[in-house]
Amino acid sequence: MSLSKKQRKQLLRQHCGVINSDDAIDPRHYFYNKRKHSRKYRKVFQLCRQVNDTLQMVLTDGNEMLDGLAIVDVVPAPDSRRMLVILGIDPSRVIQSAAEVEQIMEQLQLESPRLRAEIARSINRRKTPNLVFEIAKISFS
Repeated sequence: MSLSKKQRKQLLRQHCGVINSDDAIDPRHYFYNKRKHSRKYRKVFQLCRQVNDTLQMVLTDGNEMLDGLAIVDVVPAPDSRRMLVILGIDPSRVIQSAAEVEQIMEQLQLESPRLRAEIARSINRRKTPNLVFEIAKISFS
């Protein structure tokens, strides 16, 4: 059953005192992120998911320094040639100082070629994206 425009306005007036410009707008359309759902970026975000899945499996293999790290997100930075990997630190792991965070970042840079090789094995692309790491905000104890 479809309502005419006049009938919809009458129905709206019955249910609300004041009609605003955002009334009767579907929230799926109001909060729709065009870039995220654009067909243009579909393959880029598919690659991000593949990189995320691969890094989830191989990040901490055999490296004590990287234990307790979890991948929060992988986003293109600025496009699919470079991926920003946002990492979080497990709350049970106590970080004492900024120097320890710097050691983790250095270790990530040393492990970057191995991680890229694993990503290259798991995706079907001619060129493997470069990885840039960032640790989410943490508070020192």
